Amino acid sequence: MIQNLQDQLAIVSRTLTELVQPVLEDAEPHIQEQFQLTLATLGFISQRAHLARKFHRVELEFYRGFVSDVLEVVSGSEMESTDALRDMVTECDALLQDPTADTDDYLELIKVARAMISEVIAASPKAGCADSLRRLVASRTSEFLIYQRVWMLPFGLDPKPEQLPDIEEVFS
Repeated sequence: MIQNLQDQLAIVSRTLTELVQPVLEDAEPHIQEQFQLTLATLGFISQRAHLARKFHRVELEFYRGFVSDVLEVVSGSEMESTDALRDMVTECDALLQDPTADTDDYLELIKVARAMISEVIAASPKAGCADSLRRLVASRTSEFLIYQRVWMLPFGLDPKPEQLPDIEEVFS
């Protein structure tokens, strides 16, 4: 077995393209589509695996700031979740300072932060801060969109890829 992930992915992709794809030429369209998605996913992994930790760290930094901004908006309201939001900011800070944190650690905390933001937004009409949170969500979401577009570029679905910076530039 080849130990290098990039080489292993290249071999699997080549094998699928040269040996399996010709056999699927007469297959149902949905099978061909799923096969093409599989190849695209392998290509994505090949191009992005080495940057995954960096990307998800940036993503966690984004959600840490987002939670902090949500906390600022709801602090003057009757929202009960301010302590939990404050704790989330502290937890994000601790993980971002941990040099041994890995991608799964980042992803797990991102998932919790997203859920927390969603819960606050759902409760916001009762607390009287729904409009402020709506504006915050629109602002913060568009801010991170460039990172997501650059990250997903290998799939070839972006309508204006020529307008995007190089991924190394984004994460430098």
